[in-house]
Amino acid sequence: MKCFVLISIFALSVAENANETILKRPSLNHKIPRLNSLDQLILDPYENRVGEITAVINDYADDVFEKVQKLIIRTGLDPVEIPDQLLKLFPTGTINLTRGWLEDTSTITRYNDVVVTYRSSMKKVTFTIPIKFDTLMFIYKYYTKVLLLNAEGDVQGKMANVRANISLSFDFETYVASLDTFDITDTGRVSLTFSGNGLIDWITSSMTSVVSIFMHPIIIRIIQSMVKGGLDKTVEVINETIKDVLHT
Repeated sequence: MKCFVLISIFALSVAENANETILKRPSLNHKIPRLNSLDQLILDPYENRVGEITAVINDYADDVFEKVQKLIIRTGLDPVEIPDQLLKLFPTGTINLTRGWLEDTSTITRYNDVVVTYRSSMKKVTFTIPIKFDTLMFIYKYYTKVLLLNAEGDVQGKMANVRANISLSFDFETYVASLDTFDITDTGRVSLTFSGNGLIDWITSSMTSVVSIFMHPIIIRIIQSMVKGGLDKTVEVINETIKDVLHT
């Protein structure tokens, strides 16, 4: 969860900057730029007939993601241990997976524009973050028994192109931060390589099918727990902190 504190700090820093700038006099010549830092952000509700202003803040977001990546490693969230599992093989057999690790969770970054939007009618700042993990690597020790045949060794795999969209907001009327959306839009593709003793083509094919089906939801749950769970907890802490400040 610690690894996503910086993302929420990012959200609030956008909100704070918006709160300071919406009271400024409108600039008639101002156009929404691609911003290099939040210091450049000028949110002007009069620039848009519906009171909505949008700004792209990719450079600032990239700097935040770089810090998040380092924090993930520093807090021991890359690699992540994966639970042992005993799986059944067709027609009659088992594969025992042990000592599993998921690597490269620290490669989280954006795959598109990070966008900040201020809606004057709602007095709310919202920003969307499209995140991706290009390639997540995992490894297990395996021991397989099918009929009278045994095989053991390592299985290495990767899960490519996992993507999700995040939407966070801050309401200036209620002073509440919210995680509005966390949607995994692409669950990626799993590929496996088995090595070791006693491998036979039809056993390898059976193991590949079973392990792929097993690993896919496991990795998605880990990512969901890390990202959504971390953001949920951080937003909760932020709101409690704001409540304490407002009532002191």
